[in-house]
Formats: sequence, C-alpha cells, structure tokens
Amino acid sequence: MRIASADLMLSQSAELILTDVTGRESRNRIEFSHCREFGANSMLTFEPPSTATPATPAVHVDEISLPPGLRLPVRLAHAIESQSAAVGDAISANVESSVEQKGTAGIPKGAVLRGRIRRFERDSTPTDHYIVGLEFTDLEFPGYHARFFGD
Repeated sequence: MRIASADLMLSQSAELILTDVTGRESRNRIEFSHCREFGANSMLTFEPPSTATPATPAVHVDEISLPPGLRLPVRLAHAIESQSAAVGDAISANVESSVEQKGTAGIPKGAVLRGRIRRFERDSTPTDHYIVGLEFTDLEFPGYHARFFGD
C-alpha cells in the first residue's frame, strides 16, 4: 500500500487466538481489503496572497458502480517474475476490448485494473509449479473510477 511517498507492506489478515486457564479457546480473525489512506494538509501563513498563476484545477473523476457478473477480458500489464514476486506486490492489468453496460458508461479498451498479489506459492510435487492468487480492487479509465469486487 502506498502511504505518503512510501510503498509499505501491510497485513492482509490477522488472527488472534486466546486460551483461558480452563482451556477454552477464543478466535478473532480480521481481513483487510480495499484499504485507503486518508490525509490532509494545512498551512498557516501571515504573508499576503501571492499573485502567482493559480494551480491547474483537479480533473473530475466520477465514481461508478460495476454490475454483478460483469466479465472483463484483461491482460496483465507486466509479467509476474517468479524470482522476485511476493504477496502484497502491486499489479495492474489492461482491459483488452470494450465492454458495454446498459445505462452507464461503457468500459473502454485500455482501462486499467489495479490490485495486489494475494497468494504466491511454489510447489515442486509432482513437478515445479506455482499457485498464484491475484486480487483486483480498482478499475480506472479517463474520468471514471470504480471499486472492483471480483470472484
């Protein structure tokens, strides 16, 4: 996850197991998904306002919802390197062909899905192979953003 200017690895889940003196066990499992950083900046100044050119206004982005069962043909933007990949690494994929939606903006070819590697295991039985789990959380294209919940 990116916090300020640093890429940090945060837990995807946690489990707390408590055992009391009688042997009774309690479990508390927490899973994190679609985490976001929230922050604010403020500045106090006693100088008169500058006459500098105003900053370029931020581009407006509409938040849209994706319908359940939507299928997106995508291709990973970059290969996952088996020697260096790790759980938590950021990944992205591009939509390979436009997808029309009734009543809302269609999803154009080239739209970007962003997410993380959630599982990365190497196994050598019976032959060398990998088990890879990917979680995509956001879909972006010019002027639009959607939270992505894939199955």
